[in-house]
Amino acid sequence: AATFDGGGHVLTNLRISDKTTLPYINSDTGDAEISLALFQDGAVIKNLGIGKGSSITYQGVEKRLTLKVYAAAIAVGADEIDNCFSDATVTVKGKGDAVIGGVAVRAGKITNSYNRGAIYFEGNVIDSRAKNRRGTITPGPLKVGGVCAEPDKKISGCYNTGSITIKASAEDLKIGGVAAEPNNSDCADLYNTGKISVIATGDIKNAFIGGVLGYGLTYRGIIGKPIRYVDSGYIYNKGNVDVTIQTGKFINVGGIGGGGKGGFNGSTVGFGGVYGFLNTYNTGSISVSSTGKVSGLRAGGIAGYGSMIINSYNTGVISGNSGAETNLQLGGLGGEGVYVQNSYNIGQVSGKGSGTNVAGGIMGRADVRWGETDKTLYAALNGFWLKQSKAGGINSDIKYGKGSYYYKNKKDIKKDGLGEVLDVIALLDKKNAESNTMIEDSFGPVYSFDSATAAAMTRTDDGTGKRANLNGTLLDNLNQMVEDKSDRMYRRWVIDGTNGGYPVLSSKPAIFSNNDEKPDASVARQIAGQYLGEHKQWTDNVLLNADGTFKRANGGDGGTWSLKGRRLLLRWSKWAPEILEEKSAGVFSSNVYNFTLTRSGVSTSTDKTDAATAKNIAGVYNAEHRYWTDNITISADGTFKRASGGDGGTWSFDGKKLLLKWSKWAPEILEQKSEGAFSSKIYRFKLTRTGTSASDTSPTVDKPAAVSATAKKIAGVYYAQHKDWTGSIIINVDGTFQRDSKGDGGTWSFDGRKLVLMWSKAAPETLLPSATGFYCPGYKFTLRR
Repeated sequence: AATFDGGGHVLTNLRISDKTTLPYINSDTGDAEISLALFQDGAVIKNLGIGKGSSITYQGVEKRLTLKVYAAAIAVGADEIDNCFSDATVTVKGKGDAVIGGVAVRAGKITNSYNRGAIYFEGNVIDSRAKNRRGTITPGPLKVGGVCAEPDKKISGCYNTGSITIKASAEDLKIGGVAAEPNNSDCADLYNTGKISVIATGDIKNAFIGGVLGYGLTYRGIIGKPIRYVDSGYIYNKGNVDVTIQTGKFINVGGIGGGGKGGFNGSTVGFGGVYGFLNTYNTGSISVSSTGKVSGLRAGGIAGYGSMIINSYNTGVISGNSGAETNLQLGGLGGEGVYVQNSYNIGQVSGKGSGTNVAGGIMGRADVRWGETDKTLYAALNGFWLKQSKAGGINSDIKYGKGSYYYKNKKDIKKDGLGEVLDVIALLDKKNAESNTMIEDSFGPVYSFDSATAAAMTRTDDGTGKRANLNGTLLDNLNQMVEDKSDRMYRRWVIDGTNGGYPVLSSKPAIFSNNDEKPDASVARQIAGQYLGEHKQWTDNVLLNADGTFKRANGGDGGTWSLKGRRLLLRWSKWAPEILEEKSAGVFSSNVYNFTLTRSGVSTSTDKTDAATAKNIAGVYNAEHRYWTDNITISADGTFKRASGGDGGTWSFDGKKLLLKWSKWAPEILEQKSEGAFSSKIYRFKLTRTGTSASDTSPTVDKPAAVSATAKKIAGVYYAQHKDWTGSIIINVDGTFQRDSKGDGGTWSFDGRKLVLMWSKAAPETLLPSATGFYCPGYKFTLRR
C-alpha cells in the first residue's frame, strides 16, 4: 500500500468496466470477485477528484462463475481518504453479491469527501461463493453507500448529492445515502440530498435503508464503557427515500438511518449514557409500501428500528401502504423498537392498505424502554409531535391510529407486542370510555402541540389526571433538557426564520468543559454547606466545600463543583457530570436526573403536610439511631423533638418518605415500611410508633398486660452490667422496672424480639434476648437472670 496525493487534480472521462478488468478467481475457496476502481488499495489517498464523463460499470455477463463485485470511483480499499470527490456514474448489473460506494468501497478513515454521481444497481442478488462452490442458488447481501460503503474508524465532513437506485431481490440489503454500514465509526458533519429508490424485484429477507446511514449509528456506544461525548456537527438528510417491497421479513427505513448497529434493546446495560442518532434532522419524505406479506415494515423520520433518537427532529412526510399480511409501523421519528429523547416531529404520518397499519406522531410501536436507571424506563422522554387534523395528517386514515404511540379500538385490544400491559388496560377499561383509547402506561411523557407559537405542550394520554401539560413553548422545553444534559453535547435549539418558525439545531457547536473549575471565592462561601441530597439512585447528605470540592457523607464519592448563573454543575470523579438549577435560596434540583439538593435548615414548600396526614403520623416513636436510642415525639404541627436529647426540628411526609429536618444536624430521610414504622439503612435509623399519643409528654411505651404470659416470663431479678454502672434490676409484671440501690427505673416492653427499657431519667435502651437474659453490644449492657 502506498500514499497518493492528487494535488487537487481532477480526472475526467475516466472509464472502468468489467470488459477491461480481470476478475480474481480462487478455485480452492470458490471466491470469484472483481474490483472496479481507480485504486485497488492504498495507505493514504488525498486531494483527488473524478470528474464528469466518468463511469464505473459492471454489466454482469455471467459465464462459468458468478462474481462478487466491488465498485467505486476512487478506491476499493484505503487506510485514509481525504479531500476527494466523484462525479462518476457507478452502474452494477448482475447476480452476484456486491459492495458499492460512490468514492470508496472501504476506508479506515474518510474525511472531507463527497459524491455527486448516480449509483445504479440491478439484479437478483445471490451468494456467489455458494453458487461457485456448491452450485447452490441462495440469496446474497448487497451494500451500497453514496460516499463509502464500509467506513471503519471515522467518517466526517462527507456528503452525497447523487441518486441511488436499487432494483433487486436479496437476503440482506444495507443502503445508505452516505454510508451503507459503518463499523462503529465516529461520525460527524454528514448529509445527503440525493434521492434513494429501492424497488424489490423479488423477496427481500432483511433491509436497513437510510438517508445517511444504512445499518449503523451516528453516535456509537461501547458496552461497559462511559461514552466520550464530542460535538458531531450537522448530520441530516434532505433526500426523499422511496421503498417498494414485494415480500420480506423485516424492512427498516429511516430518514437518517435504517437501524442501529450496537445492540440497543431497551435495557440499561452499562452504556454510560445515550447513543444512536444524536443532533440529527430529516426533511426528506419517507415512503414505504408492500404488495405481499412483510413481517415488519418499519419507517420513521429519523430511524426505522432499534435505535436511540436524541435531540433530533423530522419535518418530512412519512407514509406507508401495506399489502395483505404486512405489519406496518410508521412514526414521525421512529418506526419500532426506538427510544426518543428531546426530539420532535411536525411531518405528516399516514398509513393505509390491507395489512395491519400502526402509526404515531412520535413512533409506531412502543415496544422497548430505556432509562438512566432501571427505575426510570421509558420509550420516550421529552418527545413532542404536531397534532394534525388535515387529510394525510396523523390519525386521518389509519386502522390502528396512534397519537403518541398506541391508539387502538377497544374491541381490538388483545395480547400482542405490549403483552400484559394490554391485558391490564382491557381489564381497567371503563364503559364510558371513548371508542379509541390511548394506551400509554409507563412508556413515558409525550406531548403534542398545534402550532409553532403554542405556549404549552399538551399531554397525549386520554385519561384525566394522568399527566399535567408542560408550560412553555416547544423551544423552551427542548432547551431545558439541553441545559440539563450539557455534558452530552446536545446542540441548542434556535428559531432562525426557517422551518416554518419551528426550532432548528444551532449552527454553533456544543461546548462543555469537563475540566475542574473552582468557583469564585465569594460564590463559594455563599453556596458552601451541608445539603440533603435526594437522588433517583440514593439519598444522602452532600457537603459542598468552599474550595470547590464536594463529597457524599455515606456514599464516599465526590468531585468538584462550580456555579454558572443559576446552574450548579457537579463533576463526579466516578460518574457523569450532573447539572442542577437553583430553584430558591439553598435549593437546587434537576427533573432530568430526578435530583434535589436542599441546604440544611432551609425550608421548602414540601415541608407542609396536610392536616389529615399530620394527625395520622403524629405520635411518640421509639427511635433506634446508630448514635443513640431515645423517644421522639412527632407533633401534628409539623415539629418533632427527642425526649432526652432535647434536639428536634420540623418534619414532612410525602406518602412514602418521612423527612426529619433537624435544627442542629443534617436532615435525614426514612422510608415508611408499614403503619407506624419508618427506617433508613443509610442512617441506620428506625422509628417505631409506641402507641402513645403525641400529647402525652411522658417517655413511656406500651406496657405488657399485667398478667400476660409474656410479662410473667420476663419478670424477675436480673444482674446488670452496664458500661456506666453495675447492679441489679427488678422487672415487674406490671410493666415497670427499677434499679435496686439507685431507685431509678421506668417502664418496659417486649415485642418478642427486643426488650425496651424506657428510663424515667435517661434515654431508652434496647436489648436483645440471649441464652442467659438480654444484651446490647451498643451500650455494653447485659442482663442475666
